[in-house]
Amino acid sequence: EENILAFAESLDFSISRSLYWPGFPYPRVCSVPIGSPDDQPLYGAAGALLPLYVKSKEDEAHSCFVDSYYSDFCLVSTRNNPVTGEPAFVAWPTTVGQVQEAVRFAGAHNLCVSVAGTGHDF
Repeated sequence: EENILAFAESLDFSISRSLYWPGFPYPRVCSVPIGSPDDQPLYGAAGALLPLYVKSKEDEAHSCFVDSYYSDFCLVSTRNNPVTGEPAFVAWPTTVGQVQEAVRFAGAHNLCVSVAGTGHDF
Protein backbone atom coordinates (compact mmCIF):
# COMPACT_ATOMS: atom_id res chain seq x y z
CA GLU A 1 0.00 0.00 0.00
CA GLU A 2 2.99 2.31 0.56
CA ASN A 3 3.93 1.78 -3.10
CA ILE A 4 0.44 2.76 -4.26
CA LEU A 5 0.53 5.94 -2.17
CA ALA A 6 3.97 6.88 -3.52
CA PHE A 7 2.80 6.23 -7.08
CA ALA A 8 -0.34 8.35 -6.54
CA GLU A 9 1.74 11.22 -5.15
CA SER A 10 4.01 11.10 -8.22
CA LEU A 11 1.01 11.88 -10.45
CA ASP A 12 0.60 15.47 -9.11
CA PHE A 13 -2.98 16.02 -7.99
CA SER A 14 -2.73 19.77 -8.71
CA ILE A 15 -2.91 19.21 -12.49
CA SER A 16 -6.42 19.31 -13.97
CA ARG A 17 -7.54 16.25 -15.97
CA SER A 18 -10.65 16.17 -18.16
CA LEU A 19 -12.06 14.35 -21.18
CA TYR A 20 -15.31 16.34 -21.25
CA TRP A 21 -16.76 16.74 -24.74
CA PRO A 22 -18.63 20.06 -25.29
CA GLY A 23 -20.57 18.53 -28.21
CA PHE A 24 -20.94 19.32 -31.88
CA PRO A 25 -19.16 20.97 -33.75
CA TYR A 26 -16.12 20.09 -31.64
CA PRO A 27 -14.25 16.86 -32.40
CA ARG A 28 -14.63 14.05 -29.90
CA VAL A 29 -11.88 13.84 -27.34
CA CYS A 30 -11.87 10.03 -27.43
CA SER A 31 -14.12 7.03 -27.99
CA VAL A 32 -17.44 6.87 -26.15
CA PRO A 33 -18.71 3.72 -24.43
CA ILE A 34 -22.05 2.28 -25.52
CA GLY A 35 -24.85 3.82 -23.48
CA SER A 36 -22.82 6.72 -22.12
CA PRO A 37 -25.05 9.68 -21.13
CA ASP A 38 -24.89 12.62 -23.57
CA ASP A 39 -22.19 10.75 -25.54
CA GLN A 40 -19.64 11.69 -22.89
CA PRO A 41 -16.45 9.65 -22.43
CA LEU A 42 -16.23 7.35 -19.42
CA TYR A 43 -19.98 7.36 -18.81
CA GLY A 44 -19.85 11.05 -17.93
CA ALA A 45 -17.17 10.75 -15.24
CA ALA A 46 -14.53 12.46 -17.36
CA GLY A 47 -15.20 16.05 -16.32
CA ALA A 48 -12.80 16.11 -13.38
CA LEU A 49 -10.62 13.02 -13.37
CA LEU A 50 -8.45 12.00 -10.45
CA PRO A 51 -4.83 11.12 -11.27
CA LEU A 52 -5.30 7.56 -9.94
CA TYR A 53 -8.21 5.22 -9.33
CA VAL A 54 -7.67 2.03 -7.34
CA LYS A 55 -10.07 -0.90 -7.44
CA SER A 56 -11.65 -1.18 -3.98
CA LYS A 57 -12.65 -4.33 -2.10
CA GLU A 58 -16.28 -3.50 -2.91
CA ASP A 59 -15.39 -3.19 -6.62
CA GLU A 60 -13.66 -6.58 -6.40
CA ALA A 61 -16.82 -8.14 -4.93
CA HIS A 62 -19.00 -6.94 -7.83
CA SER A 63 -18.87 -6.72 -11.59
CA CYS A 64 -19.27 -3.22 -12.94
CA PHE A 65 -22.74 -2.50 -14.31
CA VAL A 66 -24.06 -5.95 -13.33
CA ASP A 67 -27.10 -5.85 -11.04
CA SER A 68 -26.97 -2.03 -11.16
CA TYR A 69 -23.55 -1.88 -9.45
CA TYR A 70 -21.26 0.96 -10.46
CA SER A 71 -18.67 3.17 -8.81
CA ASP A 72 -16.29 5.92 -9.91
CA PHE A 73 -13.76 3.17 -10.57
CA CYS A 74 -16.26 1.37 -12.83
CA LEU A 75 -16.97 4.55 -14.78
CA VAL A 76 -13.31 5.30 -15.56
CA SER A 77 -12.19 1.72 -16.15
CA THR A 78 -14.92 0.26 -18.32
CA ARG A 79 -14.48 -0.42 -21.99
CA ASN A 80 -17.31 -0.67 -24.51
CA ASN A 81 -18.37 -4.01 -23.07
CA PRO A 82 -18.79 -3.23 -19.37
CA VAL A 83 -18.98 -6.82 -18.11
CA THR A 84 -15.67 -8.24 -19.36
CA GLY A 85 -13.36 -7.38 -16.47
CA GLU A 86 -11.64 -4.36 -15.07
CA PRO A 87 -8.07 -3.36 -14.25
CA ALA A 88 -6.69 -2.98 -10.72
CA PHE A 89 -5.64 0.64 -11.31
CA VAL A 90 -6.50 3.46 -13.70
CA ALA A 91 -3.93 6.25 -13.93
CA TRP A 92 -4.25 9.54 -15.81
CA PRO A 93 -0.66 10.77 -16.20
CA THR A 94 -0.15 14.18 -17.80
CA THR A 95 3.62 14.34 -18.32
CA VAL A 96 6.30 12.09 -19.76
CA GLY A 97 7.72 11.61 -16.25
CA GLN A 98 4.33 10.49 -14.95
CA VAL A 99 3.95 8.00 -17.81
CA GLN A 100 7.40 6.65 -16.93
CA GLU A 101 6.35 6.32 -13.28
CA ALA A 102 3.22 4.43 -14.32
CA VAL A 103 5.23 2.01 -16.45
CA ARG A 104 7.79 1.50 -13.65
CA PHE A 105 5.00 0.90 -11.13
CA ALA A 106 3.34 -1.63 -13.45
CA GLY A 107 6.64 -3.40 -14.08
CA ALA A 108 7.53 -3.59 -10.39
CA HIS A 109 4.13 -5.14 -9.62
CA ASN A 110 3.86 -7.40 -12.68
CA LEU A 111 0.86 -5.47 -14.07
CA CYS A 112 -0.18 -5.03 -17.69
CA VAL A 113 -0.42 -1.53 -19.17
CA SER A 114 -3.21 -0.46 -21.52
CA VAL A 115 -3.19 2.99 -23.06
CA ALA A 116 -6.49 4.82 -23.52
CA GLY A 117 -6.60 6.21 -27.02
CA THR A 118 -9.02 7.33 -29.68
CA GLY A 119 -10.03 3.79 -30.59
CA HIS A 120 -11.76 1.22 -28.43
CA ASP A 121 -9.01 1.25 -25.80
CA PHE A 122 -11.02 2.20 -22.73
